[in-house]
Amino acid sequence: MHFTLLTTGLAGLLVIPEVSAHLRVYRCSGDYPKYGVHFSDGLHFDHGLARNGKADPIPYQMDVSVFSSPVIPSSWESPYKNQPRKYLETGCGSSMNRITHYWKNQPQHFTPYGENHHLAWKHRMIHFYERPVDSNTLHDTKGAILAAAKKSKPTLILKVTPGGWLEFVYYQVNDDGAGPFRCRYDETGTGTKFGPWMANIGRPDINGDHSVNYKGNGWDHGFKVPIPKNIKCSATYGAYKNVCVLRCENFAKNGPFGACIPFQVIYPTPPPPPKTPPKPPPPKPTPPPPRPTNPANPNSPRPLTTTTTPKTTTTTPPPPPPTTTPPSKPVDVKEPEPEPVYGDPGYDVDDNYDEGASKYNKQRKRGIYGKVERRVAVAELDDAEPEE
Repeated sequence: MHFTLLTTGLAGLLVIPEVSAHLRVYRCSGDYPKYGVHFSDGLHFDHGLARNGKADPIPYQMDVSVFSSPVIPSSWESPYKNQPRKYLETGCGSSMNRITHYWKNQPQHFTPYGENHHLAWKHRMIHFYERPVDSNTLHDTKGAILAAAKKSKPTLILKVTPGGWLEFVYYQVNDDGAGPFRCRYDETGTGTKFGPWMANIGRPDINGDHSVNYKGNGWDHGFKVPIPKNIKCSATYGAYKNVCVLRCENFAKNGPFGACIPFQVIYPTPPPPPKTPPKPPPPKPTPPPPRPTNPANPNSPRPLTTTTTPKTTTTTPPPPPPTTTPPSKPVDVKEPEPEPVYGDPGYDVDDNYDEGASKYNKQRKRGIYGKVERRVAVAELDDAEPEE
């Protein structure tokens, strides 16, 4: 009986991989009309998950956006352990929530043992969260932006101005959820055409090598991104025109972690065209001079005279200045996400950084062993009691 209790309890330990880090982006705001008027969240932020200092992957990291495939580096038990992990060059990444949302509709694959079976989460971890993502399990960027555009306060698409700024708060779940960050934006607002990395962006207060810094665990941190003056956003989502998507990520080896943030650019209203000055009245004709007389011969003909009419010049007003707002067109949200495009982040993402999961597993293992030992002790006492 001791063996049965022990193996049943320890089977659940394999649910938690030796990776446990991440960050969550929320409370985003822009400079228009001023900070705090319009707030939004990083795409796919889950308000149902608490920010309480706990770092268990399930459930406190379910909404963390990861920009590599698979979202969790494969463990030795995963059937995908021999496939190298790759960096996602485009798109807004994926998360365990997104993967769950897709695969839960196929319970014969996702939950073959049943929802409450002790092997349910282990099965999901090694077969799905450690599985390379595809177009079905990538974040639906366009659909998420449209959903945000249709919501009412306090969840809105934030607003910025050319040359302004965007600021967000990120909650550091644990060690390698720290900064520094790098960001780039997509003027098409689809998440498929991100430009180069932005220069001169701010850095959070707490940074570390490969974004590892345990001092920031369980705390909120702010981050500000300047908006270029020449930005030209062209996407329309619902009532929001001139929408772009910002993607910010850290340098975690088993990440990177971050979020995509949609924002609307409010362009300055062009000045009205100058008023056309009124036309001057036509000049009055010059009256003819009096007829000369010749005292010697009053009947002599008058000399010919020429009357010159001054020319009038019409001033053509200059054309009005071109509008400063670029064209914006609705995005086809029904178009599926493209297949992942891989790239080089400049460092190795095929890493399984152990930063808390092993400690968590050891604590859980001690708890299970202690519980098993107590059960065995109670059972032995029951067996030792004499029968009446």
